[in-house]
Amino acid sequence: MMWMMNRNMGGHTGQATPPTPMDRLAALREQRQALEAEIDEMTRIVALEQERERALAAAPSGHPPVSAAVADAARSATVEG
Repeated sequence: MMWMMNRNMGGHTGQATPPTPMDRLAALREQRQALEAEIDEMTRIVALEQERERALAAAPSGHPPVSAAVADAARSATVEG
């Protein structure tokens, strides 16, 4: 009941002030940069996977070429790191 009286009298309700347009713009820019970095990373992963698939398709059965092994190592390092 006291919080209601405090709120009605213009007191602080514990809520943060709403973000300004500049704050929102800065947050959106940060989000965009994070998304662009994620897109770049996924693009590199897809390129490595495509290279690996091409190398595996061209390799004699049972013996993957060195480039496929390198692609596997790079993919593992990218996914884990």
